[in-house]
Amino acid sequence: MSVSVQHEVVVRCSPARAFTLFTERPDVWWPANHRLLSDSRFSLEPRVGGRLVERAGDEERVWAEVLEWSPSSRLRLSWRMGNAVTHALVDFTPDGPDTRVRVEHTPGPSGLAGPDWQSRAVRFDAGWTDLLAAFSGALT
Repeated sequence: MSVSVQHEVVVRCSPARAFTLFTERPDVWWPANHRLLSDSRFSLEPRVGGRLVERAGDEERVWAEVLEWSPSSRLRLSWRMGNAVTHALVDFTPDGPDTRVRVEHTPGPSGLAGPDWQSRAVRFDAGWTDLLAAFSGALT
């Protein structure tokens, strides 16, 4: 596997609508089999320094922190998996009347992805396949 995990999907809407659904309503499209908590809700705080959080009752899991917030065009997240830190860049690019949503997930800051990036990358690869399919499905 390469140094980064890359996926993309073309959705039938504007970049603004795709960005809005992705960031304001992750709970609508985030699949149940990709959650850590039972009966949870996902939310993304819309700003640099904001967090992608999964909540259920009194429990809370922080999945990522927002590093870049460019409405309708780009979102960069510092993704956490245990003590490992990786980066996920999500671009929303016009493609005719549609939008190309491209994700690139990288090891992040040198050494912070942990020594087993390759095994993590396999999991991220499968995860983004499922997440983007669910996201695309929520737009139809």
